[in-house]
Amino acid sequence: MSYNCDEEVFGQPNFYSCMDAYAQMPPGKYARSYGDRGNRQPYDFPLPLRYASGKWQLVEDSESMAQTDDVPGDGTCIIEVFPIVEGFSDLMKPLDLKMAVQKLIQDCVAGDNPKGGIAERMGQADRLSVFVARIEPNSVRCFYAAGSPPVTALCPFGLNRMPVSDENQIFGQRGTPNIDVALPVRYADSLSECAIDVVIDGPPARANWYDIWGSAVMVVAMCARFGMSGSASTSDGGTILAVRVTNDAPATLSGAAA
Repeated sequence: MSYNCDEEVFGQPNFYSCMDAYAQMPPGKYARSYGDRGNRQPYDFPLPLRYASGKWQLVEDSESMAQTDDVPGDGTCIIEVFPIVEGFSDLMKPLDLKMAVQKLIQDCVAGDNPKGGIAERMGQADRLSVFVARIEPNSVRCFYAAGSPPVTALCPFGLNRMPVSDENQIFGQRGTPNIDVALPVRYADSLSECAIDVVIDGPPARANWYDIWGSAVMVVAMCARFGMSGSASTSDGGTILAVRVTNDAPATLSGAAA
């Protein structure tokens, strides 16, 4: 396994924000399967896999962390696990993955000159990598909707089924000619207690699924995790492309908002 700190590639993440993302990683002392979701295999952890931070600040005159009282979540630190080559899979203990991320945070992010970083050649066959980086979330808005908030524990059902291709495609409203992706589209658990909807308002626009999936991860981390529905959007000319995370179960009043 190798480690490398690189500010140019991974930015300058905030230590406390990264520790919050780190705290969301599951423990586990037994090997689990990690693999490219494009293989359509039942891996324990479909890749890429991302953990994003909520919003934390250092309490004055204290070394402890506390959640801020304003809109939860800044999502500026991400931890992302991915296969070193598209299509690869491997076995790894979640605890070993956490230890690798902890070392990255301590060696690269902590201190007066924070840098993001990457750990490579992980897993039993050296086929996995993980990076810690700073990212600026796209217009994430958290809101309290009528009914129940999304059930955070169920959000991975939708997130893990989303495409993650970084190839730009043309997204448009269903029925529009000459588009690659027809919207709206939903990814959710069986009861839609954590429903991820991708919607568009306006003419067709170019985008890629990797960025859309990343926005959905941010909304889950910044909003659903704190008992709120949420959305993230990008605008291109007269078009708004958005991802929304809500609880739209049959017994729940839908609170989806743009």
